[in-house]
Amino acid sequence: MIGSLFLTLYCAKLLLDTRKALGGNLSFSEIGQKTYGKAGKIMVDVTLIGSQFSFVTAYIYFISQNLQVIIQQASINGQPEGTPVPEPANRWIFGALCFCIYWPLCMIRRVEKLAVT
Repeated sequence: MIGSLFLTLYCAKLLLDTRKALGGNLSFSEIGQKTYGKAGKIMVDVTLIGSQFSFVTAYIYFISQNLQVIIQQASINGQPEGTPVPEPANRWIFGALCFCIYWPLCMIRRVEKLAVT
């Protein structure tokens, strides 16, 4: 974890230095395109998509695993002694539920629209 931290800090510093050297308010894709051409832009876009997909997948997995444990523990509490432990609910159900909740929220482009809630 510490090695990953230092690697991430080093890469972020390189990215900021590159952005400063190129000037302007450039996106990651534009930095990749200016430094390595079209292949650099595609490479940056693919790695950004992979990074975001991995982060979201890990987040939904974490939430669904915790929901599964909470519901299983809630169903055990209050049961008489010696009652068999119920089968845990399928984690895919909780993942699909999280997806159905988060998908519309991801479509909101402006945070100001959430101010009402």
